[in-house]
Amino acid sequence: MLPNRLVATLMLRRGTRLWMLARAAISGLIFLSGDDPFRLPVSTTVGVLLICLTLGYVEMHLNHERDLLGNLGIKRRSVAVFFLGPALVGELVVRGVALAL
Repeated sequence: MLPNRLVATLMLRRGTRLWMLARAAISGLIFLSGDDPFRLPVSTTVGVLLICLTLGYVEMHLNHERDLLGNLGIKRRSVAVFFLGPALVGELVVRGVALAL
């Protein structure tokens, strides 16, 4: 069953925002260490994805939304798509732009 369009849009926006904040923080740290923040190894990219997933679940828990989403019929695994989807697309775009440069 597909989630409501409004809920999906809001969760995807939240996932995008979390990815941008996590990516900016990690890129800043990598830049300060003297490396290129756009050409990350695959292990670091996987780390960014896991950080986004963890931040999404933590934020969802702090806002007490787990029960609400459960009542709307959205499973926990489906919520992971809302947080990993934008992060994965963003990382692929960043990697593609870095390879083009």
